[in-house]
Amino acid sequence: FSMGVRFVVLFLAAATFLGGASAAAGQLHVEFKSNTRIEGSAIRLGDVAELSPAPAQRRYADLRLFSMRDNQSVQEYRTSTLRAYIQQKVGDGVDISWGGEDTVLVRRAGGELIDRQIMLDHVRQYLEKQFDHPAVSSIKFVPNKLPEPFVLHAPDWKCTVRPARELILSSRRFSLVFQGEHRVLRTVRVRGEVRVSARVAVAGRNVHRGQTLGRSDVELQERELSGRADPIFELQEAVGKRVENSLRAGSMIEGGDIARPYLVRRREPVTLVVRKGRMRISAAGIAREDGAKMDRICVENAQSGQEVYGHVVAEDTVEVSF
Repeated sequence: FSMGVRFVVLFLAAATFLGGASAAAGQLHVEFKSNTRIEGSAIRLGDVAELSPAPAQRRYADLRLFSMRDNQSVQEYRTSTLRAYIQQKVGDGVDISWGGEDTVLVRRAGGELIDRQIMLDHVRQYLEKQFDHPAVSSIKFVPNKLPEPFVLHAPDWKCTVRPARELILSSRRFSLVFQGEHRVLRTVRVRGEVRVSARVAVAGRNVHRGQTLGRSDVELQERELSGRADPIFELQEAVGKRVENSLRAGSMIEGGDIARPYLVRRREPVTLVVRKGRMRISAAGIAREDGAKMDRICVENAQSGQEVYGHVVAEDTVEVSF
């Protein structure tokens, strides 16, 4: 009986040990990394994740997943996609638990990674430089579509930001040109919306086209400038200017809404000034068109009836050169 008991005890102990070893061999924890660099082109499970326990790490670290396209590209994988692929490669007999990041960036060793955050930083720095004005209270760039990350293999490089439109606030696309010492390394395009808050000029009352803005017609107010083409930050930039587009009280005044005031009016008398060397001759004339300072307009000589062209130099004064 004693020998039988010993046999049963030993059998149960062995079964427990073997069962425990089998369970341990069938367990794997995968903790995904945020980014990784690899040697060569093969992407292995141990490259994209930390594996545990130790036996599973030794067994599955070299499990090949995918291949890199080239040494300049950066491949981004959703870990949800990787999970299904890893489970398929490992087999259903392994109990896998998951952790870590939602995406993994994979690139080859060497070079410098240009990720989406670096691209956004370049756009923001450009905007901060362009809107460096005391009236500006906040600057934001809300990205819409960002390029894929990439690697630059150059020791020294610089990035030049170029908006798609000259009027930056209305631009929805910015080109980032990465340049090395002698050549362009890469050009990518970042899409998004520029939002700027600032104290800008607004109409203090209804003003009709052709009127001249006085000091009481303009005031400064804090506004959101998203999508605005050409705001005015200083009162003196608007006061004294001619209104090109009628303005409603409280509306923002843009550069396209105003122009230099007319110093010469159509069909009004003007003084023609003719200069040749040190000689200066004045004559009476009639303006054939309106003109602001330095505009080139047509004027009729009141005495001869001859039409000549000259530049507006002062109120009711046109200078003609021969």
